[in-house]
Amino acid sequence: MKKKISFLVLIVLVFSMSTLLVACNSEAKYAKKLAKLGYSIEQEGGKFYYSDYKGGCRILYAEKNDDKWVSVEIYDNIDDAKKVYSDLMSDIDDELSVYRDGEVIIYGTKSAVNDARSK
Repeated sequence: MKKKISFLVLIVLVFSMSTLLVACNSEAKYAKKLAKLGYSIEQEGGKFYYSDYKGGCRILYAEKNDDKWVSVEIYDNIDDAKKVYSDLMSDIDDELSVYRDGEVIIYGTKSAVNDARSK
């Protein structure tokens, strides 16, 4: 019985750690990509929680030459990301763009959003 409980705890621990590593890698991936393209990076410390969302989000902000900027927000919950994407779509004009990839929202000037999305 003790072996079964220990095994179950081990599985939960491994799953939790792998989820944490994937979430951090996503943020680091965008930071590295944008820094390589000459953007100055500002990462907000920790997670932000909002009363009308189910989970939290981490935010990365990048700026280049005062005319290109992008905000990368990584949400814990895909429903929150969908809601934010829908809200931001109403603010889009000729200069701004928004893109959603799962739980990641990329919002900013069109060229900066394209830079963040580039492979």
